[in-house]
Amino acid sequence: MNRKSALTVACVATATAVLGVSTVPASAFTPAPGSQIFTGSTNFGNFFDEVVNPDGNKAFVANDNAFQVGDKIFHNFFFSPACLPGPCPNEDSPFNSVSPVNPSSITVAGDFASQGFPQINFNDFWRAAPGNEFDLFFGFDVHVLDDNQAITDVHLSFVGPSGTPDDIVDGGQVLIEERIFDFNGMSLLASGDDPLLADNLTATTNIGFDDWAELIRPVQKLRVRKNIQLRGVDDIDPTKGEEARFTGLIQGFDQEPVPEPGTMSGLLALGSMGIGAMLKRKRQASNN
Repeated sequence: MNRKSALTVACVATATAVLGVSTVPASAFTPAPGSQIFTGSTNFGNFFDEVVNPDGNKAFVANDNAFQVGDKIFHNFFFSPACLPGPCPNEDSPFNSVSPVNPSSITVAGDFASQGFPQINFNDFWRAAPGNEFDLFFGFDVHVLDDNQAITDVHLSFVGPSGTPDDIVDGGQVLIEERIFDFNGMSLLASGDDPLLADNLTATTNIGFDDWAELIRPVQKLRVRKNIQLRGVDDIDPTKGEEARFTGLIQGFDQEPVPEPGTMSGLLALGSMGIGAMLKRKRQASNN
């Protein structure tokens, strides 16, 4: 390879390396005409349109409304329950064996201060009575409105009626798996962190009521998909029925400033200078 082509490849490689770890896609969130952005505690049903399938069962389709916490917009929510023994009830009731089967039973609220980063909270009586199982496929999209900030890590947790996990230890089985994607469907979690896991099982030693992970790169928009399982059996003795329950599902997003263009140019210049020096030494060595 001649010196000119070597320098070209080296510069391209440097630019790719620098931009690859620092460039963040634009957030580009634009509310749909007629949509509403909620900023205070509200009914989760405000983000869905209810439809009835040909089999008579209800389904919930995301509408254009959104929820805002600080500089984070949450929208395009997803809510799909399944029950054993099925089918799921059509409406929530304290007499049902599982809940929630309808997003209108959930209260959604924001929290910007308690952890030092924006959180969205989903409050309800999440439960599966002894001998029952409840499985919910649940998710949403997140956009950062501040072009100078990017999400760097995600936090998942759940709590019991007391606001802590203490009152749901060894009470049935609560298991939550969470995956994080970019808008092209690529995972933003490293293989060792994918999925995030949270549970209340006394049999586990490496999983707890919360989990978190750094993203493989900072982003200004991402997609969250959770699988929430509540099993009304003991985690040690599955023949023993126990109520599985929790009350608060919490999601947090930490962030950092996006590198400024001047910083990017400086990094690229330093990389190019370093490569230039390397090629100069190689020429001198070949002339000796």
